[in-house]
Amino acid sequence: MFKKYYEQTEKLFDMAAEAMQEKGIFIRSPYIEYPKKVKYVSDHRFLGGIAGKKRQLLAIEIAHLGTNIELSNIAKTMLLAFSQVAKEKMISNYFKKGYDMSLEHVEYFLNVLKNDDVAYPSTWDGSITDSTITPFSDKLMMFLIASITAVGVMDFGIAIGASIRKDLAIQYAKMMIKVGSFADDGAKMMIDNGWLEKPPQSLDRDELRKK
Repeated sequence: MFKKYYEQTEKLFDMAAEAMQEKGIFIRSPYIEYPKKVKYVSDHRFLGGIAGKKRQLLAIEIAHLGTNIELSNIAKTMLLAFSQVAKEKMISNYFKKGYDMSLEHVEYFLNVLKNDDVAYPSTWDGSITDSTITPFSDKLMMFLIASITAVGVMDFGIAIGASIRKDLAIQYAKMMIKVGSFADDGAKMMIDNGWLEKPPQSLDRDELRKK
């Protein structure tokens, strides 16, 4: 099943990318010059420190920065649009809080790339209209934001494992905590509104023994 859906999603992504290229709106990921020869690390300072001068970014670190810029931009655009059309004020404020957090993350990632003179992608905020008529229910919008928030936490965790520079790993860890707290607030709001369906879980054997 997953293989089937992955293949379908891959085809859809290729179609969307080709359409964006034809329209001249395709956003290219950060890239670097292709290395001409193999080099070996000879200094422990390569691993980096929390303070002081930072070494140049590795290709894998740039790749994860680019991925997280794209994801944070998507989340930022969704949150901004949803905050504009949500019916409940509390939910609108929640989306606005998430937008501010995503904006902060994007600015950090972009600044890291700028400091290393690495090309960086643009944003899509200009595509949001001035409409205040919601196309979705507050329940569905909360579910969509919960889903993309979960993906964000996962991507930060993967980036931590791939980033040798300590300052990047520490920043990703801080972001995970902040995004996790945001997700927790959202889950509580969904529970209070009766919107959070209980996922399947293992049997409570102790409880069964009492019956």
